[in-house]
Amino acid sequence: MYWIAGHLVQTRAQLLGLLGEPFETGWGEEFNRGAEIGDPNRYPSRDEIERVIREVSQRLHAKLAALDDAQLAQLPSMNLPGAKTVADQVALFAFHDRYHVGQMAYIRKALGYPALAG
Repeated sequence: MYWIAGHLVQTRAQLLGLLGEPFETGWGEEFNRGAEIGDPNRYPSRDEIERVIREVSQRLHAKLAALDDAQLAQLPSMNLPGAKTVADQVALFAFHDRYHVGQMAYIRKALGYPALAG
């Protein structure tokens, strides 16, 4: 679950960059897709992940709120399956985010913690 949380932060930062506001987590490629899980000491602390996810999420929400229809209709800056516009690209990142949030909910439940909702 720890790696998934870091991955969420990394991909939110990536989306922010694709929208023209680069954001560096300072973690390099530790949480990128396909990265091999290694020595736990090389990862940021839980507190650091929580701090950075708050910062990147706040900036991402502000950036998304500032986008207008013309910007959302532009060609995407990254080649993603089925993405013909920036709006499509944002939607795919949102689906990705929710997929991993769902994974974390199942992991929580499997570890005996209460459900996140319901």
